[in-house]
Amino acid sequence: MDLAAENHSIPLSDGNRIPLLGLGTYGDPRTTAKGTALECVKLAIDVGYRHFDGALVYYNEHEVGQAIREKIADGTVKREDIFYCGKLWNTFHPPELVRPALERTLKALKLDYVDLYIVELPMAFKPGNEFYPKDKDGKYIYHHTDLCATWEALEACKDAGLVKSLGVSNFNRRQLELLLSKPGLKHKPVSNQVECHPYFTQPKLLEFCRQKDIVIVGYCPIGSSRDASWVNVECPPLLEDELLVSIGTKYKKSTAQVALRFNVQRGVVVIPKSFSPERIEHNFQIFDFSLTEDEMKAIEALNKNIRFVELLMMTEEGKEVWSQRVLFVTELVRVSLLQPGPTGEMENPSKAEPSNGHNRPLDIVPSTEEKMTERGQWGSKLEFILSVAGEIIGLGNVWRFPYLCYKNGGGAFFIPYLIFLFACGIPVFFLETALGQYTSEGGITCWRKICPLFEGVGYATQVIVGLLNIYYIIVLAWALFYLSHSFTWDLPWASCNNTWNTDSCMVFQRGNSSINHHENTTSPVIEFWERRVLRISPGIHHIGSLNWDLVVCLAVAWVICYFCIWKGVKSTGKVVYFTATFPYAMLVILLIRGVTLPGASRGIHYYLYPDLGRLSDPQVWMDAGTQIFFSYAICLGCLTALGSYNKYNNNCYRDCLSLCFLNSGTSFIAGFAIFSILGFMSYEQNIPISEVAESGPGLAFIAYPRAVSMMPFSPLWACFFFIMIAFLGLDSQFVCVESLVTAMVDMYPSTFRRKYRRELFILAVSVVSFFLGLIMLTEGGMYIFQLFDYYAASGMCLLFVAVFETLCIAWIYGADRFYDNIEDMIGYRPSPVIKYCWLYFTPATCFGTFAFALIKYSPLKYNNVYIYPWWGNGLGWILALTSMLCIPLWAAGKLYYTPGTLRERLAILTTPSIELPKTKQEQEKLLAVFAADGESLHQKAPPSKDGYFPVEEKESHC
Repeated sequence: MDLAAENHSIPLSDGNRIPLLGLGTYGDPRTTAKGTALECVKLAIDVGYRHFDGALVYYNEHEVGQAIREKIADGTVKREDIFYCGKLWNTFHPPELVRPALERTLKALKLDYVDLYIVELPMAFKPGNEFYPKDKDGKYIYHHTDLCATWEALEACKDAGLVKSLGVSNFNRRQLELLLSKPGLKHKPVSNQVECHPYFTQPKLLEFCRQKDIVIVGYCPIGSSRDASWVNVECPPLLEDELLVSIGTKYKKSTAQVALRFNVQRGVVVIPKSFSPERIEHNFQIFDFSLTEDEMKAIEALNKNIRFVELLMMTEEGKEVWSQRVLFVTELVRVSLLQPGPTGEMENPSKAEPSNGHNRPLDIVPSTEEKMTERGQWGSKLEFILSVAGEIIGLGNVWRFPYLCYKNGGGAFFIPYLIFLFACGIPVFFLETALGQYTSEGGITCWRKICPLFEGVGYATQVIVGLLNIYYIIVLAWALFYLSHSFTWDLPWASCNNTWNTDSCMVFQRGNSSINHHENTTSPVIEFWERRVLRISPGIHHIGSLNWDLVVCLAVAWVICYFCIWKGVKSTGKVVYFTATFPYAMLVILLIRGVTLPGASRGIHYYLYPDLGRLSDPQVWMDAGTQIFFSYAICLGCLTALGSYNKYNNNCYRDCLSLCFLNSGTSFIAGFAIFSILGFMSYEQNIPISEVAESGPGLAFIAYPRAVSMMPFSPLWACFFFIMIAFLGLDSQFVCVESLVTAMVDMYPSTFRRKYRRELFILAVSVVSFFLGLIMLTEGGMYIFQLFDYYAASGMCLLFVAVFETLCIAWIYGADRFYDNIEDMIGYRPSPVIKYCWLYFTPATCFGTFAFALIKYSPLKYNNVYIYPWWGNGLGWILALTSMLCIPLWAAGKLYYTPGTLRERLAILTTPSIELPKTKQEQEKLLAVFAADGESLHQKAPPSKDGYFPVEEKESHC
């Protein structure tokens, strides 16, 4: 019988599944022979068990792990078939000890992850090298801790991929409410392990957990031994109950099997403990019969609120723990955690002492609280690769890079381009991706955790990306408009016989340059662009009316964008399989067509012919630097957001290098596709290529459509080109929106990570951005578009942010420390060249380029003809400063409002969050107080009978 089968497991709220029947693996180390757990777990796997419950304090995790690995090695099971539950012991509650404790379990098991990790008790012992610390009077030494902080450290372990699900044990309703109401909750507890059997059915706690979608896992499900030292022997023995005996006789089953079936049938997971081979096999035979509804009700009526496992540490001397200080809601609130009542009914608040001074308990949260959804991760590495490729490989590769090569010395331009690539592009690209993967946070909260003083860097990136979301999608609307007009044999921009054409419109004549250069004449391509698409006004002062055709196209673009990301990485990861690869198919088709056209070699010659003399022009170096920042999507928070959905041990260094080379290689290849066609235009019109070479929208919507109109089957090539433009822009657009949404959701997870709220928030962002973008679809909209493009997301803003990003990581947080974090993630240290770039070359180069941009600043002109009024450029500077000022203003505000001296404030604001994953070196320091291996653990003095696990196996039935 396969326990992993669908009907023998139930779903957890995070999407994982837990087998209904498991094997408890505790054995008293004083009486249990070495190797017993090893052989019993191996036998259990052969019998059909797939669920194993263990703990560090059981002293046998190394044996359990060995049994699992041996059964995996001999082909009996796969790792994904096994469900292992580990426990966080009371001495590990401080947040800085949580991950080391889990790492200790993983080291003993020699497994990469555990399936479920639970907080064993809602109280803490004094941390140290004793699992049961006591004072000189023999009383347990408790430790005041913050359960919410402990849970946050567990969430970080889940985000790091060390555990699949998180749960708790021995928590009552109020303690569960505390966690469920925790501000910033990322991962809710999926299970609560408590004592549960026919004499202690936990009806109220079970109902509460069902409402919260928390699975009850019942330990001691068939009673326990009759050891008077820790069991109330006045209670009747469960396995001798007359009702259970009679039902067992009916089905030819034992009372233990009836008790187990009772819990399983009501959805309670059971973990009977036994090292007896006969009992292990016996307890598993519960899936071949079913209790009737009347029998279930009769067994439920046996409830006597009898607790067999008396948790002595939770009695009188532990009362103070229940009133420990906790962080609750958005401020520090003193909350008294309720102690289980005298009858043992943990979930009954009426039996607890009220904490609010009135005759009823304090209601912490409403019972109708919604469940929080998981943050999510990429389904595979390929999804991450394609998502980043879709973001960075965009319109800039097609319409900006080839033109800059031609303009700045052809092949000689590759010299400054490659210098900036290796000195700035790759280091910052890798920095942002690794930062997201390490922190598992979006573009704002990652900086908050790394260095609170520089949280303004995150706000600056999100302001830029917010402005980018408004105007970048306008290009998609234009592309969709052109695409919709390409499904006709006679392209509308190829003739002068349209209603929007003027008397000065003149169609070009092949091979006759004199006819093509009449004064006061315009081409049909330009008239279609300016008079039909833009309907452009004389200037920014004349906004005019909306172009409703473009409004429809913009709405369609936003609808497509919304449904690409509305489910987060679940939808984005699937969409990019098509959207990131299809443009390459189009590019290859256009490349093949371009290089086979007459005159193509002329265009390619102008594209690549090196003019080394141009390297003495500072503008060439400026263009190379800004192109890197444009095409690599750095300083936008996008890479951080995408990286945050990676698994902790993903090799982001290798991924980043591959993506950077793919991006630059795509730009290089795109130059052949574009300039081969521009060469064809030059050849056909018998004019210099300088007169047809364009950059930006001019290339996509004037030069290329003109070239297409000269080709045979021009509508086909027009469709291919504008489909490529649309998909190139779509990827970049929806990833930018995802970046903004991820940043906001991570800032307010308790608000947005609930059912349908993330989808509604994305919808709100899309609708607001749509309406803000409408001004760019008016007659004066092109002037507004140019302001956004020139100022809002300009190289100047990106360079400014890059300076502070590298300064924060390299000098404040520490380049060596960040390298330690990266080594912990990927297993080795990247090339030291990148570290030295972060320290010196990247900030110096970015600052120098930024200063040069300020010195060489010239007011914006449209088409090098229209001069913006002073207030137009002023509006542009406001757009630029909205992002750049976030960094100094945030730092100043934090320094002002943080208490203490200036030195103390700086110390507080430059200290990383304790929630960040610890490196191996840090973990080793924290683990120094514990035994080095399972053998030494086994030799330690075991807990006595007044500890948590005093049961002797030979006397136990649980």
